[in-house]
Amino acid sequence: MCIIYLLMQTGSENDSPTMFMEDQLYIILVLTHGGYSLESYVFTNAEQSHSILIQVLSLYFLYFASVCIPFSHQTEEHKT
Repeated sequence: MCIIYLLMQTGSENDSPTMFMEDQLYIILVLTHGGYSLESYVFTNAEQSHSILIQVLSLYFLYFASVCIPFSHQTEEHKT
């Protein structure tokens, strides 16, 4: 519980995990500033451009594969 003591000493704008009940299964995070937009970002070298291209194409192909390839998740009791 050192982190709780530290937060009490210094203060924090973040919510403490202790505010949630034990059976809490998920949380939604809303970030006001998630980084720079690609529309206004100025790349300084080809390596940065290549990295973004690979990431965007990977997302596109993952989406395309998930649409084109049927997938059905079955629990153990429903498997035949």
